[in-house]
Amino acid sequence: MVSDYPERLTENGTLFTADLRVQQPSRFLYFHYNPPGQPDRRIVLRAENLSPEPSIVQMISDRGGPSTNEMEAGHVATKRFLVDVEQNQGRLLTIDGNTSVNIAEQDLPAGSIVCSLLQLRVLSGGNVHLTLVAQDASADPSDAIAGNELLQSAHKHARGIYPIAEFHFATLWRVDADYLELPIGQLPLPNDLQGQALSGDYGVLQSFVVNVENPLPTPQAIAIYENPRGGHATGTYVIDGVLVQTHQVPPFSRYKVRQYVVPAHGFVRVTIVTMPEAGSSLPLRLIFAPDDGSVAPGAPGSPIY
Repeated sequence: MVSDYPERLTENGTLFTADLRVQQPSRFLYFHYNPPGQPDRRIVLRAENLSPEPSIVQMISDRGGPSTNEMEAGHVATKRFLVDVEQNQGRLLTIDGNTSVNIAEQDLPAGSIVCSLLQLRVLSGGNVHLTLVAQDASADPSDAIAGNELLQSAHKHARGIYPIAEFHFATLWRVDADYLELPIGQLPLPNDLQGQALSGDYGVLQSFVVNVENPLPTPQAIAIYENPRGGHATGTYVIDGVLVQTHQVPPFSRYKVRQYVVPAHGFVRVTIVTMPEAGSSLPLRLIFAPDDGSVAPGAPGSPIY
């Protein structure tokens, strides 16, 4: 997985470069803020086929923004991406030999934020080189010039190549046991490039399978609760094949995202697919616990929709 995640953008130039290897899927995330008072800009992602033969690239691409709300931009991109990944929905792109094409162009007006998530795999042909560039909005996207020198910033910036693009976890939880906590956005990721670590695991797909057992002689009501631990956060989850979204919630709050009744001496199998959302403060926990009688997901007073 590759990630370019600065807090703000104050000049044009090359933001990131990386290679796509044949038959090795890669995920690409960028998240950029153009402060007020800066020129209107555009983000361009260019793919260059370095071989003389055509390359066929499988691509899933989703974006959020431009928006003045950083959490909205990250949430919209993540929601669209999770739906497309679950449905394996994208397109095929053919890049002729020794040529380059822009595979993403996104306007970035002053005072706004953009986010994009892409999943890319070279199915045939040679390696493909990616370059992410910031340019003036008035410039021609086809003229985006990439240099060898990456832009540097004194502001927070997590730029890197991470070998872990997703992870899977399966476990068993009994309804009469201690609460089960599933951490989101706190897996320590090694960075193959020198630079700031990707705190928050933004862009990393996380899949959980939880077998819930009820050894008791009566049915038991349980729920899954969302519990942000780092700050305000939004969330997108595909739970048992159903898209579940949460509006912004404050740190250390606790809201139901799903509820179940587990039969006496029975079990329920729960599947969850999610991804930490750019713009949100992580980590976040999903907690399996007995139903506490609080507002149901989607009811008035619930942030779930």
